Amino acid sequence: MKCTYLKVDRPNKLVFSWESPFSTDGSTVTLNFQAEGDAQTMVELTHVKFIDEQARANHAGGWSTILDRLEQVSASAQPVPAAVE
Repeated sequence: MKCTYLKVDRPNKLVFSWESPFSTDGSTVTLNFQAEGDAQTMVELTHVKFIDEQARANHAGGWSTILDRLEQVSASAQPVPAAVE
């Protein structure tokens, strides 16, 4: 798997290419972040362009597992103060 960051818009959006044997040219992953209160963030993940429906379904399962684990880890973590620029 290989990727290249295409857009970094802190703290709102991250877009990167997704190059693997199971994707087609132009496959990208987009993560949108939306603050919900002082200590929560909604993460929306969109992954587009696969070689077939089976590859799409497999990736959907993988991304769901990763996001579920991220939610578990973040729920047990202490809030991090906002960065000062």
